[in-house]
Amino acid sequence: MSLELFNGADPSEILAALYRDCEPDQVLSLQFRSQAMGIHSLSEEDQWRRIKSILECPTVWEALEWPALPIDAPARFHYASGLETIGTLANLLMRGGIHARFVDNYESALAKSRAYLDEAFLRCYDHAEAYSSCEPWCDWFIGEGILDETVLLGNNGDWWLLAVTCTD
Repeated sequence: MSLELFNGADPSEILAALYRDCEPDQVLSLQFRSQAMGIHSLSEEDQWRRIKSILECPTVWEALEWPALPIDAPARFHYASGLETIGTLANLLMRGGIHARFVDNYESALAKSRAYLDEAFLRCYDHAEAYSSCEPWCDWFIGEGILDETVLLGNNGDWWLLAVTCTD
């Protein structure tokens, strides 16, 4: 396992795109290490148990200031693996904020996503996985239905929680 999370890849271009239409306190970016249980099912319940096992580490708990995650999934999460993880991150960049997209076009979203993930995963997507949701799932989100997006990217125990919440 690498000593640096995501092989030292710098997510500043992704974050700069998000800050294009969001304030810094509306974007949560946490990179952490967590060994999650394996999953052999794509059922919503099993996926939520896995997501909880990933997020139940002190780094995440302190940042989100929550007492505990609910037993039942508070939001629907979509699972992706391998090269699909590039699209998961690119989709977040394409959705954009309240006033403008985070990037100008699909090509830019894919290029930024791939450039970061190629560096982070050393171009090896064998163990890459992602979860995404467009619903609030904890109290950190404003939760007014305007923009509540989450991408959780992982590879060999390195995880990046990227969440955005905005209101007009």
